[in-house]
Amino acid sequence: MKNILALLLLVATSVLADTPREPFPSDYKPISCARPELIGAEETPEHIGNVGRTLHRMNLRNDWLDAHWNEMMAAFKPVQAKVANCLAMPSNTWLFCNDFMFDEFVATNHFAKGTDDYDQWAWATRAYHVLLDNSIRASFREGQKCSAETPLPGERRLDVWIEPNQFGPAFDGKLTVYAIDAETRIPVMAYITVEGQTLPFSRDSPEGLPMSQYRMTWLVKFNETRTPEGHREFVVPAMVITAKGYPVVRMPIPIDVPKLTVEMTPPALKRGKNEITITARDATTGKPVEMRVMGGDQVLGDTNKPFTIELARGQKRPEIWITSLFDKYGDVVVAKAE
Repeated sequence: MKNILALLLLVATSVLADTPREPFPSDYKPISCARPELIGAEETPEHIGNVGRTLHRMNLRNDWLDAHWNEMMAAFKPVQAKVANCLAMPSNTWLFCNDFMFDEFVATNHFAKGTDDYDQWAWATRAYHVLLDNSIRASFREGQKCSAETPLPGERRLDVWIEPNQFGPAFDGKLTVYAIDAETRIPVMAYITVEGQTLPFSRDSPEGLPMSQYRMTWLVKFNETRTPEGHREFVVPAMVITAKGYPVVRMPIPIDVPKLTVEMTPPALKRGKNEITITARDATTGKPVEMRVMGGDQVLGDTNKPFTIELARGQKRPEIWITSLFDKYGDVVVAKAE
């Protein structure tokens, strides 16, 4: 029970964070099976220059590479160490680790944009990253073999968060789920599903499936439930994160279900003919919302427009409720049946 509560607290803290977190935290704990010495061990300035000019038509100059090679290798070393630690995690693949670490290689460029030095460093970084293919696979093979023989101690847990960490009305449907090992703080390749929904094909993920660290599309959609009275309600769906060797994590997507403020004028009905208006507004924006007004199972009219309801002598008032025509708002009971 303590483990469950700790995990829920960890997830809740992650979701509510106000500032973006590092996809690969700088305070990660290196693991013994990592093989950073293999990353880029065979590369030379001449090799980088040839590949950059031949494959990518970059204007890489040999004199610049020779002059800045030691500086670049020193700047790349911490990133190479991160790659190697990622490659040694049993849940990861070499492609997963190589993909998202590209941004950290790019971030080593300390020159001012628009300068020749900036362009040369950027081109060299891209060519270098392409050429890491062989050495990354070698580091991956060695790291995975070691991890199989000496697994990480203790119970593995995931620390998971989403960016953006809170969705609003302007959300464009693009989000990224991050997953790291809670102990080592090293990224973990995890698969993502949403309960009750089918996610679209992911163009960024190498497998086409929604995965951690890769941008994915989730078009805002709430899951529908029913109240005991049979009215529709919408709930935030749970995102499910699964990774090899870790307990499954379920977390609500950080978006609020739209709510309404509703008012009926006049607030009570009399026998005979009644002209009433039910005003419905979005509780956050205050803007009018079009809903269908129902009296029991009969359509009475639309919100924000007057309509007439007639009650004969001895006739009990039906339940008056409103329902969304666009599956955005849940049903709201305005007046209970007599």
